[in-house]
Amino acid sequence: MSKTTCISVRLRGSDIDKIKSIARRLDVSDSEIFRFGIRLAMSRLLPLLDDKACGFRVLPVFVENDAELVRHFDMDATHLERVINSQCVDDNCRVDQTDLNLLTLHGLPSDYLRLRLQELIGESLEGQAVWKALRGYLYRKYGRGIDSVENTPLDEAHGSATPKLLRQS
Repeated sequence: MSKTTCISVRLRGSDIDKIKSIARRLDVSDSEIFRFGIRLAMSRLLPLLDDKACGFRVLPVFVENDAELVRHFDMDATHLERVINSQCVDDNCRVDQTDLNLLTLHGLPSDYLRLRLQELIGESLEGQAVWKALRGYLYRKYGRGIDSVENTPLDEAHGSATPKLLRQS
C-alpha cells in the first residue's frame, strides 16, 4: 500500500466551487477529483520525468498540450530552451531556437503565428488551422507522425529527408 501525504494548495474560491460541483455530480469526494486531475496532468507530463530525455524527445509534451504549458507557466523562448534543450549533449537532438519561438507565439493572435510560420517554410497556410500546421511542421521536422498522413505544402517544402528522431545516432 502506498503512503499518502497531505498537502496544501492555494486555489481560487471559484475553482473550489467547480471541484465541489463536479464531485457532487460524479458522486465522489473532492479529493478524488484532485487526485484525478493530478494523475491526468502527470500522464501528460510523463516524458519530463526522464532526466535523459531532451530536445526533440520532449517536444511532444509541449506540442500535444496545445501550448497550455507555455501559456500557464508563462514560458518565453529562453525558458523553453532551458527546459527542452539544456540536458542535450548531442546538438542533433536540440530543437532549433526558431521552433521554440514559434511555440511561444501560440498565445498571440493566430494571424501573427500564421505569418511567421509561412515565412519560415515559404508556403501559404491558407485554409489550415494554424496550430495544426505548426504541429505538423514540428512533427515532420523532428520525426513523429501525426494523426493522419496528410500532404500539405509543408511536406513538399521539406522534402523526404529523414527526420531527426528517426536518424541513427
